[in-house]
Amino acid sequence: MTKIALLAILLAATVRNHPGLERPASEAELLRAYAWAECIAMAYQKTPFGADAERSANVYLEGGHAAGEAYSRVRRAIPHDLDKPSPYDGQNYALMKCLEFYESPDLKALSRRLVGQGGK
Repeated sequence: MTKIALLAILLAATVRNHPGLERPASEAELLRAYAWAECIAMAYQKTPFGADAERSANVYLEGGHAAGEAYSRVRRAIPHDLDKPSPYDGQNYALMKCLEFYESPDLKALSRRLVGQGGK
């Protein structure tokens, strides 16, 4: 029973709810969510959807504790071809590109590595 209680305390200390979130999230998850929201904000600049994404990114930024440079690094990793038409049918798939970026092994690894570099 003592081992279970210690495990519960350890989990509560490492993954917790952050202001504005209804779910527990690790720092790496918050950093990835910030990158995803920023990707959408960049793709849909000067639109209500882009403004909403920018506000969402700010919630992740304010709720996280990663170093400031971590946010700059993931922002620089956002794909630069968000407005490029797809070779599939010539349409823009910026939302899909941002989701693929969010789920990419590269962003996951980068986020975990950057979180290990210290707090804000």
